[in-house]
Amino acid sequence: MLPVAPRWVAWIAAGMLAIVPVATPANTPSPSLSPEQYNEALQLYHQLGDRSFKVREAASGQIVRYGRAVEPILREGLNNPDPEIRSRCRRLLPLAMHYDLEKQIAAFLADKDERNTTPLAGWARFKELVGKDEPAKDLFISMHRFDTEFMEALEQKPADLSLKLNARCQEFMYQRNMGRNNITPAQLGLMLFAIQDPKVNLEPQAASFFSSGLFSLSYQPQGKELMRDNPAIRKLLIQFVTNSNNHMMMFNNMYLIANLELKEGVDIAKRIIQSSDRDPYTRAMAIGVLGKVGSKENIPDLLPFLDNKDSVGSMNVNNAQIHTQMRDVALAGLVQLSGQRLNDYNFAYLKMFANANVNIFMSPGMLGFSDDAGRDASIKKWKDWYEKEKGKGKK
Repeated sequence: MLPVAPRWVAWIAAGMLAIVPVATPANTPSPSLSPEQYNEALQLYHQLGDRSFKVREAASGQIVRYGRAVEPILREGLNNPDPEIRSRCRRLLPLAMHYDLEKQIAAFLADKDERNTTPLAGWARFKELVGKDEPAKDLFISMHRFDTEFMEALEQKPADLSLKLNARCQEFMYQRNMGRNNITPAQLGLMLFAIQDPKVNLEPQAASFFSSGLFSLSYQPQGKELMRDNPAIRKLLIQFVTNSNNHMMMFNNMYLIANLELKEGVDIAKRIIQSSDRDPYTRAMAIGVLGKVGSKENIPDLLPFLDNKDSVGSMNVNNAQIHTQMRDVALAGLVQLSGQRLNDYNFAYLKMFANANVNIFMSPGMLGFSDDAGRDASIKKWKDWYEKEKGKGKK
């Protein structure tokens, strides 16, 4: 006897799948159906066009319980000359596809020790990245409900998804840049999970597109909340940012860390700061990020840079020349880490525009001085404060 259909089975699935009509059902049993089951399913299929509404409804409710195994019959029924059969097949196909999935999800949730069932596709790698607590499982299940075929392909033939994922990354960026923030945890989780599969062979440019889209999303309230407050998404995001080596992505990712105020970004920023093969501007941005998301415990990480005179850039504002060195940006980071105000120091730009909202992680070149006298006085001011604080600690 076939199991009773769950409550979620309802006639709401019209239009959920793009379907290509094919021929009428052949007399060849599906590999997943026994000959008897195939004959029963075929009989139900023909009843979808019965004159009696009750018969059609009963047949509809029963045929979906064969799950994916009945897919060939329903797909071929989309080309049936009877419009009633075509219409019902169109509605029943996604329900049949999801019927098996819901049974697999129920078994997956019931098997707490993961001993008695075959886990859902992708679970082994997912739990390595995110863990297996309730938020992780909730996100993983929602990803399957959103696109279980993609999840299965990702596990079985990830290399075949390269072109599709590359296109999705570009579309993701365009949608975010247009201000569309109607993205669900399942959609974002699926993208973050797929992109981090080394077997997919994602193009560097596609990864940059995705990183840029994340940055744009972080400025939209819904997106910011999703990435910052959903614990499973946040773990996937940190993994993505941590493992990104593309130079352009690095800038986007540092903006992302600072904008979301991700404390996990401290180690990422420190790694960039300590990397001598990085250019001064990139390291200066990382110093700014550390000043934004770090704490007083990170003050020792920036102290060595108070003597670093590497140029970060120059700018002309109101006919005044501002030169920025690495030690200037380090000073700004130290001011933030120590809980002080940037405006209390002698930064040239802030002297001209006292109410300016300067995000040093985005514009480190703005944190320079017009002359060495102002620079030296500001650095001395902070060092005096630091020595005084250390003296308090010794008492």
